[in-house]
Amino acid sequence: MDSDKELEEIDFIIMTLVRNGVQKVFTITKQLPIKIHGSKINDSINKLERFGHLEMDKSEGWISRKINPKLILKESGIELVEDKIEEMKDNWNLLVKHYEAKEKEPLRNKMNGMKEMFPMMFTMGIVNGAMMSQMLHMNHMDMIGYFVDQPILIDYLNDPGGEPYTDGSGGDLDGGSEV
Repeated sequence: MDSDKELEEIDFIIMTLVRNGVQKVFTITKQLPIKIHGSKINDSINKLERFGHLEMDKSEGWISRKINPKLILKESGIELVEDKIEEMKDNWNLLVKHYEAKEKEPLRNKMNGMKEMFPMMFTMGIVNGAMMSQMLHMNHMDMIGYFVDQPILIDYLNDPGGEPYTDGSGGDLDGGSEV
């Protein structure tokens, strides 16, 4: 589907949150790893509805639907998220393989090629933060310096109060949560 190429990382993050049971818009906003303007979130939700990946729960009352709607991920959205998760897991496993083999150059090249995926990987719990830090350290880099051009991660890494993981799993620091 051509519309799938128009999806941005925020779209995948929202669909993943809904898939994982975070269905109310206010709660989704709180779970995002950065502060995103409400209109950007609404634009993303509207786009996902227009593409047929997401819908509002019509069984809720009118006031709830207008103020804090509950979102439902449709089958096409579930498939997209599952495919994206598999793609990211494969990419992460490739990085781990290079790291464990102590292959600095291939690791650096692959990391640079996947740089745009890391915000989603962190949010979806695929990336192990400690392992990522070690990979960067192997190449004489650190998280903040590496992601300086990606404000979505800089806010996340700098915000001590930003806790996208509220289930007690430890998020990406305990080996990654099961997605």
